[in-house]
Amino acid sequence: MKKTKYFITGFIFLLFLNSCGYIKYAYDQIKLESAENGITKILHERDEIAAINNPKYKKDIENILIDIEKRKSSSKIIFEDLELKVPEGVVLKSKTFIDKKTGYGLPLRIYSLDKCEGYNKNYRIKYFNKKYYVLRTTDRVDDKYQSIFFRVSDENGFKNNCGMGR
Repeated sequence: MKKTKYFITGFIFLLFLNSCGYIKYAYDQIKLESAENGITKILHERDEIAAINNPKYKKDIENILIDIEKRKSSSKIIFEDLELKVPEGVVLKSKTFIDKKTGYGLPLRIYSLDKCEGYNKNYRIKYFNKKYYVLRTTDRVDDKYQSIFFRVSDENGFKNNCGMGR
């Protein structure tokens, strides 16, 4: 009886210690989710995809996006093996598109995956050389500033749903 009591007490103690990791994980998830939903204000750096969400850079980036709409798509960028046609003055820095003249991050990013993620309104996919290339915009950007996303994705053959549809 005494051994059973110690065994149960030890087992409960181990469960308690194990749950500490879950508490930290849950806290990190809540913190991340609140940041994505705008509950907490995160000030993004000027060369990141979400820089437009920073009030300090918002007006400048909005003006740059209007300016980029007027530019021709004559520049070419190579990401891994994929060649992309982009507006003049747009460069790629660590998966994020940046305006070369000002250094501001645009609400546009590219990365590659081995399998398809599915569908989301904020990204488009292109299958090339046995990889899925994902062109993504930020979640919280207004529709009027997503024109660069649609322009680059349409000019380079990116589609919804792993290559199907627009």
